[in-house]
Formats: sequence, structure tokens, C-alpha cells
Amino acid sequence: MKNNVGWVERTVRILLGLPTATAYLYVRHFSHPWSYTFLIVGLALTMTAASGWCPIHRLFGTSTVKKPIELTQEPQETP
Repeated sequence: MKNNVGWVERTVRILLGLPTATAYLYVRHFSHPWSYTFLIVGLALTMTAASGWCPIHRLFGTSTVKKPIELTQEPQETP
């Protein structure tokens, strides 16, 4: 599996995923029907951030990883 999640997106996923998964612990006490949704979405965001690979990016063929800059020297013209 090749990484397709860049560092900015990984940071955002962690910042959104951990509180969302933690919200499950609060919401489950009220028998809220969305409680498992919070857990699943939070864990999915956190796991894709930790692994650096997202199946949805793979499905659409996209990537947020910046490609390395290739340093090539152009031939210099002689006067």
C-alpha cells in the first residue's frame, strides 16, 4: 500500500477523529442511536491518519502526498 494521505490531511484527520471517537463515550450513556456512528467515523479517521493510506483516495485515484522535487540540471549553453 502506497501512502496517499499527506501530512496536512493526516493532522486534520487526527484532530477530527480522536474527539469524534471520544464523543462515543459521552453519547452512549444516553442510548443515542448515533453513538456507534461517532465511534466508527472517529476510528476510521484515526486509522487512516495513522496508516497514511485511505481507501477512498485509492478508489478515486487521488493523493494528497506531495511529490518530491526532482533536481535536474539543465545543460548550459556555451557562448
